[in-house]
Amino acid sequence: GNIVNEESIEYTGPYNQEIEKPHLFVFVVPLEGINSETFISAIGQFNDTVSSELNLTIEEQALDDFRNMVKINGLPDKETAMQYFRQLVQERSLFVPLGNAEYRNFLITEENFGIFLEEKNITEYMDFYKRIYLGQ
Repeated sequence: GNIVNEESIEYTGPYNQEIEKPHLFVFVVPLEGINSETFISAIGQFNDTVSSELNLTIEEQALDDFRNMVKINGLPDKETAMQYFRQLVQERSLFVPLGNAEYRNFLITEENFGIFLEEKNITEYMDFYKRIYLGQ
């Protein structure tokens, strides 16, 4: 039979593939069972050390009745966002306040974030993310 290359299948989901734009870094965390204040202040301290030239801000936003989002704003483009992502995930100590909680983290353009808020489907976005950002 024919071997179909995954990459050649057109992406037809709701998200915009034009991602050379300002980005948010989003954590989706449970409302219960984590120390969100400690987590947010740790990210704030991390932001101060990595990037004095970036004006990063952190805000919390509810996703639904049991999940919260911690959003980092101020990543001007995809390149900077990817670099920030790589640095942040290496700082294991940042994740201690999350304990054993299930969480997700991803980069997303402001436009796609608007779509994500309507869809509220993490799996669907993670598929897009892995494909478009990570080339998986």
